[in-house]
Amino acid sequence: MQPPVDSNASGNVSIPAAPGPATIPASILAAAGLTSAYVAQPNAGAPQVRYISPTNATQVLIGGHGFTATTPVYVKNVRVTGVQFVSGGFLIVPIPAGTTAADIRVGDGGGPVTAGRIDDTDSRIIYSGFSLQSGRTFGDLNGDIHFATANGSTATLTFTGTGITVYGEQNTDQGDIGISIDGAAQQTVSTLPTDGLRHANVSVYSRTGLSAGTHTIVVTKLSGNYAVLDGFAVLNTGPTTIRMDDTDSRITYSGFSLQSGRTFGDLNGDIHFATANGSTATLTFTGTGITVYGEQNTDQGDIGISIDGAAQQTVSTLPTDGVRHANVSVYNRTGLSAGTTPSWSPNCPATTPCSTASP
Repeated sequence: MQPPVDSNASGNVSIPAAPGPATIPASILAAAGLTSAYVAQPNAGAPQVRYISPTNATQVLIGGHGFTATTPVYVKNVRVTGVQFVSGGFLIVPIPAGTTAADIRVGDGGGPVTAGRIDDTDSRIIYSGFSLQSGRTFGDLNGDIHFATANGSTATLTFTGTGITVYGEQNTDQGDIGISIDGAAQQTVSTLPTDGLRHANVSVYSRTGLSAGTHTIVVTKLSGNYAVLDGFAVLNTGPTTIRMDDTDSRITYSGFSLQSGRTFGDLNGDIHFATANGSTATLTFTGTGITVYGEQNTDQGDIGISIDGAAQQTVSTLPTDGVRHANVSVYNRTGLSAGTTPSWSPNCPATTPCSTASP
């Protein structure tokens, strides 16, 4: 019989249950997981998220697999800039104040998800009898769903819009769900697949033509082993506004520079700024109006706005109260003819950060 071996462990560092971006040295994170040669193999599949650190900070640590230096990350359907690629298993992502884990989506390369999409983890959804299941790999939005096994379990959402779509799953272990809007008679919807295969993150019910205003939808489990909810999409057929961050590739800059990692409340924590008079930012857009978002501060001055080559309008970005105001509307124009507007161009002569939004 061999004598016992004296094993000693020392120099260990305790790691909290929910480590943040600065908890574990980047060198250790970078060495973890697959090497770069194997991260983006053709059959590796879409990036998968397994962990998101607490969001009560200015940045989060995202753990998973399949990440690359070009993997897109979205917060509330807006692509984030300044993402730090640590390794195939870790990303460090700057987030704006008020972000929740449900607001963060990694990968898919296809841009934002369906307009008005609300994930199943959204706090506006009230559940009775449903449970959360995370870390799924079937293609659910953000890799999670809420599910119920007891008939009569409900998911309730109050929303403002003219239509609603329910996203869930079709599978052979499921059955019927009931849909009721604004207290009307319940409509029965089957979530059994016609081909006998699982279909995740699919529309199982859609309703349009609601009156403009606030409505309440209730989804109820009626039969089957499971009912699965992957969220909703709210439709609003009235006037809509599409926000474009200053990093959007559709904006053409001359004389402007990017500044990231700001903490003044800018959208996604970044702005473009110029110091030379005559610097321009140009956007061609389709819509009936345009709003320019920027900053008001005492070190700024006037900008010039020209739409479709018309005479330039001078707009002051000096604050009336002498205090900095970030991510504010500095110019707004409505009543344009419907269609594609050749360009608007703010001529920014001071250190004015410009970002854009257009209806």
